[in-house]
Amino acid sequence: LARRSGEGWVSKMAGYQTIGETTKSAAAFAEEQEVVGTGYQSGPVYPAVSEEPERESSGFPSLYTAPFDLSTDSSFGERVKLVFESARPWGEFFDFNNFKWPKGSEIHERITHNSEVFFSNYVIACALYLLLLLFIHPLGVLSLVGFLCLASWFYGSRGKDIRVTDTVVINPTSKRVLLGVAFVLVVFVFHGSAAFWGAFWFLLIFAGTHILLFYPSIETV
Repeated sequence: LARRSGEGWVSKMAGYQTIGETTKSAAAFAEEQEVVGTGYQSGPVYPAVSEEPERESSGFPSLYTAPFDLSTDSSFGERVKLVFESARPWGEFFDFNNFKWPKGSEIHERITHNSEVFFSNYVIACALYLLLLLFIHPLGVLSLVGFLCLASWFYGSRGKDIRVTDTVVINPTSKRVLLGVAFVLVVFVFHGSAAFWGAFWFLLIFAGTHILLFYPSIETV
């Protein structure tokens, strides 16, 4: 029995299925269709890429980068809400039954998967750490946060002048000068480097350990 299709001849005869010029057994064809889209096949079963939200040019799903997209007009409260909404449940995050040492062939896939899926959880954890650090190095934390806000503002308006008043305009060259001056003040005057390195080591130990050791189950999408 055969019929003509836009892809070529499709025929079913004696348990075989022919598409175009390729002939496969019906069993092999069905098995292939079941395998396609299951994602990472050797080792743990990672969710397929197609199941993730649409990706941006940065490589991260837009679900996780949306709160930090400075080109949008979202308010600070809306961005914070997006971060908490996109975070995974903390019971899943701290499920120590899923902590396993990865095999060599699994390391890259596991790091990629966990850094995307739990990205918002790491952001929230780092923000809480800085909040606690505020009681130890208040000036350093505030200066560091202020510098990051200034850098984010300038980055969001990259390539454009910022008009402060009718006579004061910040051009790209002025932005670089202001950032340089702010960096020197933060590091050498307000001791913001202590807050920076504290956050850095916290992320390296806390988030780095979780990214490497968390064994994603099939339910972790």
